[in-house]
Formats: sequence, structure tokens, C-alpha cells
Amino acid sequence: MKANDRKLKYWRNRYKRIQEEKERRKPKDSIETLSRIDAAYLAGLIDGEGHIGITINVNGYHVPHVQIIMTDKGCLEWVASTIGVKLCVFAHQNHIKYRPQFMIRLGGRRAIWLCTAILPYLKVKKEQANILYRFSETYRTGWETKTPEEVIAARQALKDEIHRLNTPRIPCKVRKRIGGVQTTK
Repeated sequence: MKANDRKLKYWRNRYKRIQEEKERRKPKDSIETLSRIDAAYLAGLIDGEGHIGITINVNGYHVPHVQIIMTDKGCLEWVASTIGVKLCVFAHQNHIKYRPQFMIRLGGRRAIWLCTAILPYLKVKKEQANILYRFSETYRTGWETKTPEEVIAARQALKDEIHRLNTPRIPCKVRKRIGGVQTTK
């Protein structure tokens, strides 16, 4: 083995040891330390007011996400502090009769971790959370080149499946009587 090869091997091993030590010292993510009660409460919020999906970002990559939008600021402040995200505000400037909406959004691995933590407690969006779990199986760190085409195709299939689940079952122009009131969906 040449001297340069030995040096290179030494520095690679040293870098790897330093990275492993950093990972050990890093505090646990707040999602990993959720209590069962908090996880069940978050599952109820996401079932009722939340959205679980997969989007394509500006770079063309598939990104899993979880978001909750509602008008109760106090509730979402609790969610934001519990899972470590920022709270966004949407004020309806053109319509004074509407209250401001508040939103939290998680993307990437943290969205997958959250879905994994709340999966036993989900009722309505359990299938979407399972799809995000399947999506996590396509995640890899350090692709040598760009993401392989078969992985992109698998991610797109999961995106299409989750989109189908999130789309309302009633076509837009179909009228239906619900509870004695004529509504248009």
C-alpha cells in the first residue's frame, strides 16, 4: 500500500469516527421523544385538520410532508413547540370576515418520523401514513450519482397513490343532497 493510500484511509476513518461521535452527542429529535398521549393527540389533529402528502420541490425531488392548518393559534403553538417547527400565519387581507389561519409544516425525514410515531393512533389518514413509511424505504444518503430512475418511478407511484387518497371521492360538478341541504362539491 502506498503512503498516499494509507494517509487517505487514515483521514477517511478519522472523518467517519468524528461524524459518528457527533451523531452520538446530538440531542434526540423532539419527535422521537413524544409521549403516547401527545402522539395520540397529534394523530387526532392530523386526522381532522391535517394533510399528509408528497410534493415535488423546485429541484424536481419528491418530498414527503405533513401539515396542519387551522384558526386556533394556541393549539398550533403547542404543536409547533412539541415537535420543533415554526408557526406560519395567513391573514385574509381582502376578507375581513375571515379569521387568520395558522399552519405548521414538516417535510422530509421528520415528516416520516412523525407519521411513524403517530401511526398506531391514526384512523382517517392511516393509509397515507403507511405510504409515507413505504416512501422512506426509497430514501438513501449519499447517492454516488443522481437518484436512479427506478427509485424516481417508485416515488412517483407513491405520490400518485397518496394523491388519489387525498382527492375527494365526489366529482366537482356533481350535486348531492346532504342533510336536507343542497350542496355543490
